Amino acid sequence: MVPPERRYDQLLHAVVAAIQHEGYTPVVRRSTETTSWVLLHRAAGEGVGQRSRYLLVVHQPRERCLHVRLYSGGALSTGPPERQIRYYYQATRPQDLRRIVREVVASIPPPT
Repeated sequence: MVPPERRYDQLLHAVVAAIQHEGYTPVVRRSTETTSWVLLHRAAGEGVGQRSRYLLVVHQPRERCLHVRLYSGGALSTGPPERQIRYYYQATRPQDLRRIVREVVASIPPPT
């Protein structure tokens, strides 16, 4: 059986891998005893008005919660997120990982 800490790492890694498929690149990763997070960046698109974006994905395994915060351009250091999602999950079966990842990634709005 997989220890709970390892299972939670797998969840965050799977979410980050799926977000990378959407064009984001991880730039910073941090973990503590209670929280792990990854900051991802997506460069501005070629279309008019497409700004660069940052996503901060925070995993709090004790609360069974993923927080996703979306920032546009330089707002990461200057203001509140453009959008914030809290995703509380229940995971009891191995196939739940795929469902959780799919639902979290679907909640991230596409670039404008």
